[in-house]
Amino acid sequence: MADDKNIKNQNENKNPENKQDKSSYGIALGLCLGVALGVSLGQAVFHNIGLGLCFGMGIGLCLGTAYDASKNNKKADGDAADDAENKQDAETDSQHKAEK
Repeated sequence: MADDKNIKNQNENKNPENKQDKSSYGIALGLCLGVALGVSLGQAVFHNIGLGLCFGMGIGLCLGTAYDASKNNKKADGDAADDAENKQDAETDSQHKAEK
């Protein structure tokens, strides 16, 4: 019984649908840009690099997460539109077959 579960888990891991999308680097990019911006603005505005670094990291994390979320929503909307088109095509085909 345990072997069946292991085989099932191995097959799921090989399935390309289960792999993470490697194009979602929004958080990493946001943190990098946030740190750079925070250090430079921290020195210029706050006269304290550490304080600017904390603000920059927080802002970068928020913006990076928002970027990833918006990117994922666009992909999900595209998939939903494709599914709706396929369903509509299938219904049209079945109507044409029924007419014949």
